[in-house]
Amino acid sequence: QNVAAVEQLTHTTSFVAINVILRNVSEKTLYIKDIRAEITLPSGSFVDTAANATDYDRYLAAYPDLKVSVKDPLKVETKIAPGGSAQGTVLVNFPITKADFDKRTSVSVTIIPYDHSPININGK
Repeated sequence: QNVAAVEQLTHTTSFVAINVILRNVSEKTLYIKDIRAEITLPSGSFVDTAANATDYDRYLAAYPDLKVSVKDPLKVETKIAPGGSAQGTVLVNFPITKADFDKRTSVSVTIIPYDHSPININGK
């Protein structure tokens, strides 16, 4: 997992790009139902649902500094066969400045499958 942020023009929010790899170690196909991310700061934490993959191009056009960090989106409805994997970027928006982002104590992505328990991917 690697993480990058770009502060929006309002200077009150930041786009955060989180690159993840998800491996299906179960014996059943995994279908992604929802993707969420949480950032924890010394002052508290924030949660956001991942941006829709169809919106990535628009966000990257508005914030070209994100292009360096963003890979193909990790998409809702992705199907991962047993033993397989999927990788991509989770793009979220938090009500924090870039300076706040730099003070984070953790970042996590939660993958919510249709018929599996939620999968947490933790990092900093």
